[in-house]
Amino acid sequence: MAGARGKSQHPAFCCSSNLRAKWCCSATAPVITCGRGINGDRVVFLLDTGATQVALSTQLARRLGLKLGAAVTLQTARGRRWATRSGCSVRLASIEMRDVSALVSDGLDPGTVLLA
Repeated sequence: MAGARGKSQHPAFCCSSNLRAKWCCSATAPVITCGRGINGDRVVFLLDTGATQVALSTQLARRLGLKLGAAVTLQTARGRRWATRSGCSVRLASIEMRDVSALVSDGLDPGTVLLA
């Protein structure tokens, strides 16, 4: 699957797209897609095959209007991190999931949502 170099925050080769989502393969991340995704707002998803929950930055969570809940401690590849629980709906092309558990943390890229 060949494609042109993408012009986004993340350098990528686009592999497949439709009117609702664009899937891309990147040298720095497994798969990136741009589309309508968190509570109806446009976001960039990074497919994180090692993640067990959706995760996003505190800055992005505030912009999206997510309600923050209980604080939790996480063990990540980069060591111990602190996060806050939240919830949202996730839409990827024609697939939508509601009441998805999400983690909100200051240590994440403010422009990307980790999609588990």
